[in-house]
Amino acid sequence: MHFLVTIRFATVITPLLLFASSLSHARAPLAVVLVDKKANATHLAKYDDGGITIEKTYHATLGKVVGDKQITDDKKTPEGVYFLLSKRTPPHLQKKFGVMGFPVDYPNPVDRREGKTGFGIMLHATDDPARLTKNYDSDGCVVVDNHEINEMSRGFTLGLSPMIIFDEMKPEYLKETYKPELKTFFEAWVKAWGEKDLDKYMSGYHPTFQFNGMDIKGYRAYKMSLNKKYERIAVAAKNVRIYNHPKYTVITFGQDYRSWFKGGRQAFQSLGTKVIYVKEDLQGHFRIVHEDFNHLQEN
Repeated sequence: MHFLVTIRFATVITPLLLFASSLSHARAPLAVVLVDKKANATHLAKYDDGGITIEKTYHATLGKVVGDKQITDDKKTPEGVYFLLSKRTPPHLQKKFGVMGFPVDYPNPVDRREGKTGFGIMLHATDDPARLTKNYDSDGCVVVDNHEINEMSRGFTLGLSPMIIFDEMKPEYLKETYKPELKTFFEAWVKAWGEKDLDKYMSGYHPTFQFNGMDIKGYRAYKMSLNKKYERIAVAAKNVRIYNHPKYTVITFGQDYRSWFKGGRQAFQSLGTKVIYVKEDLQGHFRIVHEDFNHLQEN
């Protein structure tokens, strides 16, 4: 899926038509790990057109204490959307973690907003196969067999492939159509960004949103200054993926942002992946509570 919004002052193609016509672009498949704590299952899956499809299922050994992780050393496995950050193998991995481990970004931005603490959460293997006969025998990590993690890891894209941990995974969570209004929200936000419609763009943010030390008022002023500085901007969003979770939603997309000064001289270009964390407010409206950007790009 590919979204493109642009403002052109001397063209016969309207921004809305550009936006609508870009929806036909297909996404490249991306490996995803799903964890169903209730079933003690780890699923290797892929995100393709339409959502997430499970390809293979493995037993998961989870935290010794049942429940959503809250603080350091509570022995619980966290619940949420996390990203596989790196790959660790011996001798840079303790023997007890088997042949391979993949640290994730717990606590993520939503966790930190809620005051959660902890570190070192991984998807990893083990040097003690007897542990895998138990459902709960980790300090909070997700543990699988050495052979299984080798098999799973072949498709991972580090920094982009998520591990989504559910208390109880339901099939509808894996579909983009689970909450169709999320897609509508995202499209409207990208469209407002490209059209420099500051009011509509900022309406997508939660009042407690912060960015680089700025509160919501500071962020609005910052965006207003950019809209004044640049005569024209274009925002393309490709490989858009919606990761549903009962607690919040994470939307990722390949961002191509470009701006031009008056007269047509290009001012700035930003290529990479944007990650937005979205929650519903008390009125049931979707709002961005955090956003990140990195320079990772899919092929």
